[in-house]
Amino acid sequence: MDVFYQLKEHNEKVQNILKTLQQTHKETDFNTALNYLHKTDKILTLQINKNMLSKQTTTRNKPTGKHLSEFKQSLLKS
Repeated sequence: MDVFYQLKEHNEKVQNILKTLQQTHKETDFNTALNYLHKTDKILTLQINKNMLSKQTTTRNKPTGKHLSEFKQSLLKS
């Protein structure tokens, strides 16, 4: 939920800056809007990567068959 609030805050800042850009065309406001958009993109990318990694780490079940070392031991004993 923390990421949601960060994104919401960034989006509100970008909207405010874009509203002021409509009134007065300032390069600094445009650069600030780009910085907030870059931060928003970075937050989204990090969150997507975290979600992808958490889905990939699934526990593996123990194989049902014998391991090769078990076959070796039985062959060496005989």
